[in-house]
Amino acid sequence: MLSEPGALLAALFLVHFLFDFPLQPGGWIEARYRLHARAPSLWLHALAHGAGAAGCLALAGASGGWIVAAFGAVFGSHLLIDIVKSWLPRESLRAFLGDQLAHWVVLLALWSAFTGIALLPDLENMAIRANVVVIALAYLLVTMPVSIVVALALRPWVAQIRQLESEQDSLEKAGAMIGYLERLLILSFVLAGEYLAIGFVLALKTAFRFRDTDDRRKAEYIMMGTFLSVALTIGIGLAARWLAS
Repeated sequence: MLSEPGALLAALFLVHFLFDFPLQPGGWIEARYRLHARAPSLWLHALAHGAGAAGCLALAGASGGWIVAAFGAVFGSHLLIDIVKSWLPRESLRAFLGDQLAHWVVLLALWSAFTGIALLPDLENMAIRANVVVIALAYLLVTMPVSIVVALALRPWVAQIRQLESEQDSLEKAGAMIGYLERLLILSFVLAGEYLAIGFVLALKTAFRFRDTDDRRKAEYIMMGTFLSVALTIGIGLAARWLAS
């Protein structure tokens, strides 16, 4: 049961990120940008989000009316927001961040209406004890969502970097896996308060990635990606520690 307001809020966000990232097939995203509102997968995606939000409220002990209202609000808003996004440039960082922010606002408004807790200033002063859910959400965030943010932020330089290397320069998807592992390790060290260990991870990566990098543009590209990835991960880790304290 999600009896605590903090646990409900964390669960709503956790369900959102699960359905929006690891549980959303790539084919569904392709169909959305090709068919827009006519894509059946877009409606299924919104239905999943609506059902997930309704399930969270059911676990929080909500009445039938609140459960139906939660389903309708999240399903309808998610469908509308994703339809609007499908007409925007797919490789736009602003479109991605705006899309996520709009979804978060809906979830926060739903949570505030159900719990009766004003978002400001009560949210800042509310004690959140849902440690497991908050930490699980943090680990989820530093994988695929942060990868997307970093990739979109570095997109202006991708074409230049691709001119400097061929497909044989690295293993398929190795870079993405390295990024995942790097951020998971850094997040674990932040949550454990072992900040010095972060330096070890960065030093190890630098030793391997920069050893064979002769081109300055490629080195700068790697540095930008690394610093942005690390900064986002540390920020998420610190926020998770604060919420779980």
